[in-house]
Amino acid sequence: MGSKKYVFTVCLIVTTLFSSCKSQNRTVEESSNTPKEWFGYNMYGDKNSMTIYTDKMVFKSPWDTKSAKAIDTIYIQRNKELPKNHVMIQNQRKKEPFGILKMMESADGKKIALIPLVSGMNADEVLQKFKVETLPSWIDLTKQTLYSAEMIEKVDAFPGLDEVTAKDMLTALQWREPLGIKLQAFLEDTKGARSHMIYRFVDQYRNERLVELGYNPFKQVIYNFEEQFKDDPEVLKLLKEEIKF
Repeated sequence: MGSKKYVFTVCLIVTTLFSSCKSQNRTVEESSNTPKEWFGYNMYGDKNSMTIYTDKMVFKSPWDTKSAKAIDTIYIQRNKELPKNHVMIQNQRKKEPFGILKMMESADGKKIALIPLVSGMNADEVLQKFKVETLPSWIDLTKQTLYSAEMIEKVDAFPGLDEVTAKDMLTALQWREPLGIKLQAFLEDTKGARSHMIYRFVDQYRNERLVELGYNPFKQVIYNFEEQFKDDPEVLKLLKEEIKF
């Protein structure tokens, strides 16, 4: 079967909780069994957390909340039929509570990528989907990147968007070559119904590049790109252009 059955619902396993790892990455199972806490930011710049235990993942929004309403638990089921860096998950709050999640931790332990692959009503259904159906080529666009406690402290201290240079912003905006083909495939598979997600995928790519360049794009600061880049029309053009294919 084709990728169209996946459309966008697979993204919701993770993206409702938070608003490319390379071949050198290691699997989560190869890490210590000691619970490890990871951190990310929502679209408002607030910090959230995810703690991975042997049998569950606990999400907190914000990271230091004590409110039960702000804590979500996803249960992990290890399955020998899945590759080592894949887990079966169950989130009882979802309409399709079961799913398969790919989790890759970077070799240096600084970040982890979560990619929701398939979802369904029960474990047998999602396992069968994973085995026989072709994943869409754009599936890794839905990944969420989280950072270790040590790394998030550094990111918190990075300068915000008010201090980004034109050169670095230009670097972060070069998304067409790495993402273009996948974005086109996403639009085709979803028949344009989720076209607004294109901008979110591009922003996600840009933000990850900015972190790599030493900035915190989520920091709550006042900035004015029109003023910052008034002498750099190429940057302003890339910031303003409509995404078309």
